[in-house]
Amino acid sequence: MRFLRAYDYFKKVMWYGDVPLVTASIVDPQEANLTRDPKEEVVAFILNELGEIAPDLPVQDAIESGGHATRGAALALKARLELYEEMYPEAMVDAKAVMDMGVYELYQDGPTAYYDMFLSKNEGVNKEVIMAVQHIQNEFPSSVMQHLLSGEDGGWSSINAVQGIVDAYETIDGKTIDDPSSVYHPDKPFENRDPRLSMTVRHAGVEWSGRFFDSFNSESNDFHAVAVGPNSGYGVNKYAEIVPTADLLNGDVNVVVFRLGEMLLTYAEAAIESNQINDDVYDALDRLRVRAGMPVVDRAVYDSQEKLRELVRRERRVELAFEGLRHYDIKRWDIGDQVIPGPLYGSRTGSVDPVSGEVTLDDESTRIIIEERVFLPSRNYLLPIPQAEIDANPNMVQNPGY
Repeated sequence: MRFLRAYDYFKKVMWYGDVPLVTASIVDPQEANLTRDPKEEVVAFILNELGEIAPDLPVQDAIESGGHATRGAALALKARLELYEEMYPEAMVDAKAVMDMGVYELYQDGPTAYYDMFLSKNEGVNKEVIMAVQHIQNEFPSSVMQHLLSGEDGGWSSINAVQGIVDAYETIDGKTIDDPSSVYHPDKPFENRDPRLSMTVRHAGVEWSGRFFDSFNSESNDFHAVAVGPNSGYGVNKYAEIVPTADLLNGDVNVVVFRLGEMLLTYAEAAIESNQINDDVYDALDRLRVRAGMPVVDRAVYDSQEKLRELVRRERRVELAFEGLRHYDIKRWDIGDQVIPGPLYGSRTGSVDPVSGEVTLDDESTRIIIEERVFLPSRNYLLPIPQAEIDANPNMVQNPGY
């Protein structure tokens, strides 16, 4: 229960900043009219709680624990929060403790391991997961497949990838698409790319459910345009698997909360920001890259704190894509003004050969524009306090900018 309370407060301070810190039962309704405690105090409370309870929790992976809090989960949350709060030496210690716990290991069963580890059929053998939300058909079902699958598979395709994440993946030679010496070609953007791209994003021409995904053909149920406006032309493959129509709203796939891959990236980033760059940092990054089918880090290129910071941030974006952490990263790196405002782009239009899967893209003028986005720095990346909370409590003050 103390772990769940700590995790709840972690989400609250990330989303709202200062929040009332309640550590005892409230009996009198008047006592509920609390003011907001400083974020720093709440963070300190969370970290202290996690440090105190970790030794009393069992050392188990997610298979053994069945979704219950474990020592690894407590230290993983502690490391995540310490990283977000720029407590880099502490984040290194706690991430390393999880890495060295001896119960977690990267899921590496074949060339598609990165995709396979999120499938429900592999939950019983996947020791990379530290903690996951457990779903059980008929009792505590998941509807994620309804949102991930396209109309061709009976779903709504309501969770889409955008061009920004597609462009973030390196080419197979370990270079960015902006590097003129890379093997990237803008008219063949899905070829010679980091294998995690096609295992994460369902793009035109990717093999999917016995066909080549075609979000361009208006006669296909994969088509990118729907009644409420344009989708991006990209679906999401992570977690997605073909299931019977009856199971679209009655799924049993577990949703990962913490996994070893995140701890490797946490350790690497904390070490880089602490300027404690050694072989362990490169090894942590290499383990994830090699698992995905990518080359190890080129140490001649990534030989400084600045260059490694660039790499680890890109690696977090692609390795942890659609796992719910990108919002936090944008906020803590303070890059909202760089990545949020302006047009939100999807794919260029084009055609897909139904036999070979070859993709032919139209010119850049056909690029889908999903919406125009605005970034308001005055809001400090925080969400608004719900109006119901303000109406119920005269001492509750709204966040700036709302």
